Amino acid sequence: MKNISKSLIDRLLDGEKVICEACVKSYYKPLNPDAKVNHYYKCPECGNTIHFDPVVDID
Repeated sequence: MKNISKSLIDRLLDGEKVICEACVKSYYKPLNPDAKVNHYYKCPECGNTIHFDPVVDID
């Protein structure tokens, strides 16, 4: 998987339909669409995935 820009992550988190960079035939869909926030997205057409870990600040 290629390096994911922050803007792509922001677009996904904002609910924007982002076209799959691998097959360019479908859009990334959240693994759990009922969750408030998703960190894993998958293309239903080719199976390409995007996964990112949230930043956690520990005080």
